[in-house]
Amino acid sequence: MPDHPVPDNPVPDHTVPDNPVPDRTARERLRTARGFVFDLDGTLVLGDRHNRGLAPLPGALEITRWAARHRRPFVVFTNGTTKTPQELARTLRGIGFDLPDDAVMTPASSAVRVLTRRGHRRVLVLGGDGLTVPLLEAGLEAVPAAGEPKPRADAVLVGWYPDFTLAALEAACHAVWGGAEVYSASQSMFFATAQGRAIGTSRAISAMLRSLTGCRVRLVGKPSLDALRSAAGRAGRGG
Repeated sequence: MPDHPVPDNPVPDHTVPDNPVPDRTARERLRTARGFVFDLDGTLVLGDRHNRGLAPLPGALEITRWAARHRRPFVVFTNGTTKTPQELARTLRGIGFDLPDDAVMTPASSAVRVLTRRGHRRVLVLGGDGLTVPLLEAGLEAVPAAGEPKPRADAVLVGWYPDFTLAALEAACHAVWGGAEVYSASQSMFFATAQGRAIGTSRAISAMLRSLTGCRVRLVGKPSLDALRSAAGRAGRGG
């Protein structure tokens, strides 16, 4: 998700421009790049705030096909957590992108790497299946925010959570007061949709937690080093 502001009412234009060939400087950079990390929303595609109705933006299919044709490793890394990486990969293939499941990453992908390396096992999840399922697949225990009011957890992971409630906030605070560390999928204020800007819930919820508990919030999505290292490892098929 882009960190820069986007227009209030962008009008998606899914036509290919008359001259999609980049200028000489851009072509040289493409030739010398060893790999790519592509953003998704507002860069390769545009859809709604639930990642539905995705459509490729101009040049998106062409640049990913160029990278594949020239054997440049790449991953598509979105800060969105509405879908699992596998679900998102299937959606992207359905609209014309030719890529395997492991070429798509979300903050859940880098969160798994960070959480396991830091020895966390029980994770209170402030989000949906897009966050929970990758944790479970990695052998971690996902503690639901709607469970017990004072949950025991090693970490709190904050993602896209439009159904966030005061009870979930209180549970997360108790987890932090009990020693849990806090991780955020994204600190972007907004992300791009076909209807305009959508508020980044990860940032808003993290701000509430930080205000109430004084906790440190560690970013695991872009542009953190954790995200970039995970993406580099995946692009080289080493992570």
